[in-house]
Amino acid sequence: MEDYLQILDKIRPELSIRKEKIASEEELLEVFTKAILKILRTNHQKIINVLYKHDIDERKATQAFKLINDEDIASAIAQLLIDREKQKIEIRKKYSGN
Repeated sequence: MEDYLQILDKIRPELSIRKEKIASEEELLEVFTKAILKILRTNHQKIINVLYKHDIDERKATQAFKLINDEDIASAIAQLLIDREKQKIEIRKKYSGN
């Protein structure tokens, strides 16, 4: 399974994303950004909880929240989530012997 599909499956429920076909990491970023933007505008604490749950570096998250507009913030947070989950996948591969 492609890494981006694993990431989608892992984070989809938390961002209330419906099942949809994603063909690339770029599409994943777009879908996550839209979902995060919606949540940012309605339930800011939920985003904080997602960042905490996925062990996103606090300094990086703080930098994302310093961006000027909500769209940029959502995109930065989406990228942080994707990058962190990719890192976790690589670590699991490295230590599972695959």
